[in-house]
Amino acid sequence: IAPMKQLKRVALSFDRCRTIGDAGVKDLAASFAQLHLLQHISLNLALSRAVGDEAAIALASGIADLQQLESVDFSFQACRVGDAGAVALVDCLSGSKSLTEANLMMADTAVGDVGVKKLYLGCPNLAEGKFRT
Repeated sequence: IAPMKQLKRVALSFDRCRTIGDAGVKDLAASFAQLHLLQHISLNLALSRAVGDEAAIALASGIADLQQLESVDFSFQACRVGDAGAVALVDCLSGSKSLTEANLMMADTAVGDVGVKKLYLGCPNLAEGKFRT
């Protein structure tokens, strides 16, 4: 998707994908980083059990400099994402000046007390935020 520099909206679903893992999400994150006009990202990785903290950290890094990003919808339901991945995502999102909406689905993951606290307290400037653990 990186060659499509004009994209403003990306929606990808790898729901129940057994073959995507941290390396695949890292590649997606690197592509997102090159899409400077991107305003909306929806990425469904639910039940993709090979996806963990490395993927979430790479995704946070890949979207960190997107100046026009307004909304994100990420599902990591039943993935191996833990506190490190949740903290990286929230730190990235809370630093965005353009983000107005975030939906992070983290149900049935390895996110513990540290990650949950960060999820609920980390983005006070959002117009709308949905964080489900």
